[in-house]
Amino acid sequence: MRAFEEKIAKLEGSEDALALSSGMAAISSAILSVVKPGDRILSVKHVYPDTFRFFEIFLRKFGVSVDYIDGSNLATVEAALPGHSLFYLESPTSWIMEAHDVKALCERAKEAGVTTIIDNSWASPIFQNPIKLGCDIVVHSASKYISGHSDVVLV
Repeated sequence: MRAFEEKIAKLEGSEDALALSSGMAAISSAILSVVKPGDRILSVKHVYPDTFRFFEIFLRKFGVSVDYIDGSNLATVEAALPGHSLFYLESPTSWIMEAHDVKALCERAKEAGVTTIIDNSWASPIFQNPIKLGCDIVVHSASKYISGHSDVVLV
């Protein structure tokens, strides 16, 4: 397991990596490491359906609210960031494969003092390095492109 984590960290250009039992374990753990009851999350629209359910069902029980935004409109994102503790990104998004300017979005989040998490499952570190673009935390589902053929679950 540690060899896998070290390889991912190297590919991502990050300090370290942690492998969990599923993509949703990675997503929920990363989010829960940042937010607390009463916090607000800003998220791009069209995220992975289980992430959406996590936001709308689980987090709402703890008083965490989520606002969805068009990630392609930088001015709207910049205006919406204040008051949020987390900006959640996917690029490309799960539903419609919409790509965003990750670097510009992360720059605006940093200026607003908002932590960024990106699900990089579809791009993988081969096609996109969110750490180098300014993201704070990167998550993957290894059953997508990291496994090479989308039929592997890593434990």
